[in-house]
Amino acid sequence: MNESIFYTKLGANGFNNLEVDLSRIYEHYPLEKMLLQQQPPSALRLRRNFYANPLIPLKIRLQTWQLAFRSQLDISWFEEFNRYWTGVLGGRPLWSPEDLFFLKNSYRVKFQQNTLPDTEDAITHLHAWQRPEMLYSLLHLLTKKTFISDVHIMRKALKLAGKQRGATILEYGCGLAPFTYSALKFLNSSRHNIFHLADLASLPYHYAVWRLRGQANVRPHLLEPESGFAFKSRERMDVIFCIQVFEHLNKPLETAQLFHSLLNKNGLLVFDFLLTKGEGLDSIQAVRERDQVLDFIYANFDLPEQPKLEPTKGVDLTFARKRA
Repeated sequence: MNESIFYTKLGANGFNNLEVDLSRIYEHYPLEKMLLQQQPPSALRLRRNFYANPLIPLKIRLQTWQLAFRSQLDISWFEEFNRYWTGVLGGRPLWSPEDLFFLKNSYRVKFQQNTLPDTEDAITHLHAWQRPEMLYSLLHLLTKKTFISDVHIMRKALKLAGKQRGATILEYGCGLAPFTYSALKFLNSSRHNIFHLADLASLPYHYAVWRLRGQANVRPHLLEPESGFAFKSRERMDVIFCIQVFEHLNKPLETAQLFHSLLNKNGLLVFDFLLTKGEGLDSIQAVRERDQVLDFIYANFDLPEQPKLEPTKGVDLTFARKRA
């Protein structure tokens, strides 16, 4: 028997071994130009218009979306990603959500080996988040549907900040920008807000800006290693989200101080701070400066729902209001 017909192709295949040239993607599809592109297709806009319709109670809209997602009656999220997967990343077409879920698990196996070296070097920090196996983080965040909780967190943050409309919001280390995306999808009043999205040059961040193309009130801010990932905009903020980010930062205390300087009077910082050992993609700097970060926040912010931040425990979702 001719055994030459049985073979294993180990090279790039555009599916479960897709080679992503992140530099080329950011060069060919720059963030600023993507936001100036046309709105998504009309069918997708019709679905969004339903979910944001203020005449329908929010609870009904959220429950409708949840049912439609779980039953695959609404796979617009998959159709949208498939256009990015084939048109921007150059992958082979995905025929159904099952293809995408298969890929997520496949890339997760590779992702387990990724780690962040014990260094403050910004370039090294960036490269760890740009490795090919980090494609898993995009697929994971895409299928981790948290719209219901994200919408409620956004509404609560705006209420505590006293800004129901016309708020300026920063989502820092945003990844797929879940708070911005869910607010624009479900809260009609969000068209009156300005959303700033800040992150380093990663694949989830690029897709976050791509899927928000055509949104005139979204402002991307690329955190670049040449400036130590500094956030350059000095526009004052009403709400800053920093979720599942502090444990990854190479300068967490400096970042917390920056947030304080950016927030308006009574502005709100919504954050958490996982207790880690600085392994994997967590930074050792976050471990070393953890106590200082929590002490700074406790000294400069009021905690409406939490009396004390415990350095020896993981800090769950916390709303901190800047003191006048």
